[in-house]
Amino acid sequence: MKAIILPALVSLVPVLTPGCQVADGPASSVPPPPASSVLETDTLIARPGYTGKVIGASVTRSSPGPDGDLQVIHVNVPVDPDRVDRVQVVSESGETLKQKRVAEIIRNYETDNVGITIYLSKDKDWRFKLRLIDNAE
Repeated sequence: MKAIILPALVSLVPVLTPGCQVADGPASSVPPPPASSVLETDTLIARPGYTGKVIGASVTRSSPGPDGDLQVIHVNVPVDPDRVDRVQVVSESGETLKQKRVAEIIRNYETDNVGITIYLSKDKDWRFKLRLIDNAE
């Protein structure tokens, strides 16, 4: 009796569960999470007045930090403030640069731009790129 019922039930699985793929696992009706998008500046130099050509990011200020062992660099980026959730600071070759503190993001909705403050060690004339990461939700 079992031998007759089991094949009959297996043949009914596609009928009873339309849209499911038995061999590959169940199909999901939940959409995948949206991918992050990334904007990247061209190489910036930590010198006030320096403006990149790719998205128009400009270094507005570069000064020693309060404790003397870091350089505080302020960059203005003309992008939609809602498109920047995180910032990654990278070298010209794309390697992540170690920051002394977490970068700060200041969103200015009136002027439709983003101010970014980064904290790097003081011992260098920095050349860097900013990766502006939008975690679309």
